[in-house]
Amino acid sequence: MRVTLLLLLFAVAARADPVSLVVGDLEDLAGWCAKSRLLGERDRLYASILELDPDHARARKQLKYTRDEQGTWIRKRTYRAPKNSSRKAWPEYERRMGEIRERFASNVRATIDKSSARDRERALLALRVVDPGNDWAREQLGEVRMDGEWRLKETATALSTRRPFLARGARTALALSLIHISEPTRPTT
Repeated sequence: MRVTLLLLLFAVAARADPVSLVVGDLEDLAGWCAKSRLLGERDRLYASILELDPDHARARKQLKYTRDEQGTWIRKRTYRAPKNSSRKAWPEYERRMGEIRERFASNVRATIDKSSARDRERALLALRVVDPGNDWAREQLGEVRMDGEWRLKETATALSTRRPFLARGARTALALSLIHISEPTRPTT
């Protein structure tokens, strides 16, 4: 009986949505941050959770969101971003966040080939939220690094095509600005 239950739980976890799993991990870490006086990180984690799950009740409450008459989420004016007040907890936070990033990236890589195109994109976008420095996820989303920043491949191509023309135009404008054309002066007699 126990073995069957464990196998069933393992099968459910294996098919679980990686995005839902990481939301749970981030929520747990946000709770740890609150206890460890890393309140700024707690709120940044809740903001990340809202990017992944826009209707997450605890994150909305913590970040002081309410619904207006039209049903749109708005942040109360009383919200002020808190600051972290514990330097000692920072290394442990980085370790825990690193584990979450690694586990999530591993889950996404393991399930991405079996996912629909929509679920694949959702997982990759979520990975970009959780781990903005994940080069693999950005490349899978069709981004390339240009001038130290990530851009869509199409944008990078357009910029590299236009740059020579823009540079030539800038040189021409500079040359024209250096030519001093004096205004005609009226004779004073």
